[in-house]
Amino acid sequence: MPKSTKFSVQSVKNLIGGDRIIEVIEVNCQGSRQMTLTDFIKYYSDPSKRTVLLNVLSLEFSMSPLGEKVLSPALVREIDWVELYWPPELRVVDDSDGDFQPPFPKVQHYCLMSVKDCFTDFHVDFGGTSVWYHILKGKKVIRFTLPLLYMCYTSYSERRFCL
Repeated sequence: MPKSTKFSVQSVKNLIGGDRIIEVIEVNCQGSRQMTLTDFIKYYSDPSKRTVLLNVLSLEFSMSPLGEKVLSPALVREIDWVELYWPPELRVVDDSDGDFQPPFPKVQHYCLMSVKDCFTDFHVDFGGTSVWYHILKGKKVIRFTLPLLYMCYTSYSERRFCL
């Protein structure tokens, strides 16, 4: 994996393309909106102009030049459902006009970009997704919590178990 001195948000833009429309989460209300990657990089790079906290959580890049530079850990590749079970003949990645959208799930590599003090109030990854992080700059705090008593009660009444 690259070092933060050699790889940056600008590198992401160069490899994915600044015109790419991305979804950003406005942290304080946990709502989403869209903007170009270029606009997000400008926001990210100039803290003095920030009026809201924005978080990028869903920038999938498997089919981009960045995807060619990232190798997930061996264990993740060994249990990847797309790699294990998706038919090879359906993994076409390009056609003559360059507008082809691959028919297989694009859920293998995500780039997350956050500025200081960003958080996600609740997050569930896709079923079958193996999550791994490589923190390039800063830190990521992940907190787990036990179910509420009400959830235990409803789970029990539905004959499910609770921690």
